[in-house]
Amino acid sequence: MRSFFPVSLLFLLLFTGCATVRKQDLSIIKNTTVTPEIIGSPFIGQFEKALFKTSLDIGKNHLTGYTLIKKVSDSSFRLVFANQIGMTWFDLELMNGKLIKHSVFGPLDKKNLLGIFKQDFNALIHTSDAKPCPTVYSVNASENYALIGGSNPIVRYRIDYEKRKSGVAHKIIIVNPAIKLKMTLNMMGQ
Repeated sequence: MRSFFPVSLLFLLLFTGCATVRKQDLSIIKNTTVTPEIIGSPFIGQFEKALFKTSLDIGKNHLTGYTLIKKVSDSSFRLVFANQIGMTWFDLELMNGKLIKHSVFGPLDKKNLLGIFKQDFNALIHTSDAKPCPTVYSVNASENYALIGGSNPIVRYRIDYEKRKSGVAHKIIIVNPAIKLKMTLNMMGQ
């Protein structure tokens, strides 16, 4: 009986600790080609750079600051997240589907977390061209859209595009419930 306890505890943690991506407020979009323009992605067309006021929650940890996303070349984007006094939380570059780490604050410099950032940021910037391709949903009772995808059932993400102005989303929320990650990006300017 004693050897059964650790195994049952492990199963309890696995089934209650790994939350799934919430879908109850969504309607899947079928039989239509969903483009980044329809979703309201700000990272298309003549995009050069954008500044976002950012909050990042991972578990019980809360970070705030500003994120600059800049197009460096046709296949490269730089993402820099720094706090209000200039300390850099991370400085990452997405190039041809690879994540290049220029600088990462110690506690965030974890291989698995950087892999999740790579997946989430790749879907954010490349939208419907991300690999694997996310499913696109419309958010009920609004003109907002959400992407849900991920490389495996545990590491799933949801990206919401909200507060559209002139067809571009000015608020983007990235949620990854398996690690209790929530990143909110509020556009300040392009």
